[in-house]
Amino acid sequence: MDLKQLECFVAVARHEHFTRAAEALHLTQSAVSQHVLRLEAELGVRLLERTSRGATPTPAGVELLARAETILADVRRARSAVGAAATAVRVAGAAPGLAAALAAAPDALRIGFVEAAADEVLRRLRDGRADLGIAGRPADGLVAGPLRPEPLVVLGAPDGDLGGLRDRPVLLPAAGTAARYAALAAFAPAGFSPVPRFEAADPATARAIVGAGLAVGLVPASWADGEGAALPDGSPAVQRVLLHRADPAPAVVLLAAHLRAALG
Repeated sequence: MDLKQLECFVAVARHEHFTRAAEALHLTQSAVSQHVLRLEAELGVRLLERTSRGATPTPAGVELLARAETILADVRRARSAVGAAATAVRVAGAAPGLAAALAAAPDALRIGFVEAAADEVLRRLRDGRADLGIAGRPADGLVAGPLRPEPLVVLGAPDGDLGGLRDRPVLLPAAGTAARYAALAAFAPAGFSPVPRFEAADPATARAIVGAGLAVGLVPASWADGEGAALPDGSPAVQRVLLHRADPAPAVVLLAAHLRAALG
């Protein structure tokens, strides 16, 4: 007994006619007849009463019909679930423009997203909870592609001279993020590494703290809402990479190419 035999039997039983069943299945009438005959031979019972006007289920056919329809419905649901899984891509990380890029992704993809710092991104990629990740640096065992660097700006100070912040409370992006690595690197030419009094992972929180006069912030330009003083040319910027495992599914390859084009 196979699915094609069941499909042909159900079609004939519902249409009560071999020709109409064949048209519905886009098969020849002889093909439908052969599938039904093989099914009857395998089960050892007559499933349909043939007449000059068509075909109707026998008592055995009526018994099989309900079960066959249940089986075929289960198969359709299984195929749908497998198809949905094949187009699902889970993304972890953060980057300016990411939301717009995900919104413009191919319609066939089913995208999930979680905002996460670099260390969490790597954990999710390695334990299978994410298919694509955006982090601040490459990682062993993962394929990495660079994305567009993002400049840092100083909030709450008249210029981008970091040396003038030595004795002032400083806000930096949260630890473990690409923005934090870039901020610490940017302070190196100033001859000191600040111990931040404030840390933030949310741009609005960073702007509120600086706006209240509690600290001066060194943050990514996308956090500054058009404000902030630029650093000198050649200063470190926020570097991000797009990461995935070495054996990505086709849907992951498709979304990765789209994100590289949009964010790279």
